[in-house]
Formats: sequence, C-alpha cells, structure tokens
Amino acid sequence: MKIFIVGITGNVGFRLARTLKERGDEVDGLYRQPDQAGMLASIGVTGTVGDLVNIDPQRLAEAMRGSDAIVFTAGAGGAGSEMTEAIDGNGVTKSIAAAKLAGIKRFLLVSVFPEAWRERHMDEGFEHYIMVKKRADIELSQSGLDWIILRPSALKDNAAPGRSILELPRSTPKSAVMMWR
Repeated sequence: MKIFIVGITGNVGFRLARTLKERGDEVDGLYRQPDQAGMLASIGVTGTVGDLVNIDPQRLAEAMRGSDAIVFTAGAGGAGSEMTEAIDGNGVTKSIAAAKLAGIKRFLLVSVFPEAWRERHMDEGFEHYIMVKKRADIELSQSGLDWIILRPSALKDNAAPGRSILELPRSTPKSAVMMWR
C-alpha cells in the first residue's frame, strides 16, 4: 500500500512513516524544510518539499497522486492562533481538496479528543485549537471521502507503557471516529 503523510517529519508523522516502511508499505509525504530530506532518507523515504501554508491543492495533489491513502499528521504545535488556522484548519481543507483532485478516497486525520484536559483551565489558544480541530473533523466527515478520525487526548514524547493494536472489522464502515486516552 502507498501512504502519503502530510506532516511526515513531525513526531507522529515520522514514527508512522518508519513503522509503515518496516512493514513493507511505500511511504511518501510532505515536509517543509529541505534539510529534513536526510532524516527521511535514513528510513528510505524521499518525500516532497512543500510548505502546507503556501502550497496550493493542485501541487499537493500532484505530490499525492498514486497513493492509496492520505494520513494528515501536521499540526501547528502551539505556534499561535494564526498558524493553528493555517495548518490544523486550512491545511486539512487543502489536503481534502488535493485528495479529491488526485482521486484518493481514503483519508485518516489525526485530530484531538475534544474533552482532553478539561479538568485543567486552558488558555484561549488551546480553546481556539480545539475549535479549529472540530471544524476540520466536521469538514472531513462531510467531504464524501472514506475517512477515519483519530482523537488522542494528549501526545507525549516519552515511551509508551505498552502496545495498542487497533483493527477495523472486516465489513469496514465508510467512516469512523476512534478515540482513546
């Protein structure tokens, strides 16, 4: 299977790319900085240089063409409301449009569990992030693509305490939302 990862050099995207390559999948993806090419080459991936903020859907579709599925893992990473809109919001919009232009039906979005950290008093930036992610989730769910939305509550860099295996039933629904803590 050929998978295109938007945000392939981020923490989630790179780990996913490495895992997919290890199991024998073909992997491609969009990365922003030319100096990240070496990181991708270390796992046997070439990728496509492009800035999600500035790329147009047609150019992104050309990079995605031939893929069986898109995985969107890009995120602004707390860089402010403007970047959250540009990447977590408009980046998803562009990627959906590009997938349609490229004729790719499967789209997996790494989102956020909306109730994450609600016991804490989060600032306006976090609330804005949750709102943008929710809009992106809705847009994907109404896109006509076959979609899955993954909603982790928090992403951390430390080692996982165990291993989770997630499998869909043989009669996979057209869409699904998966949540875990």
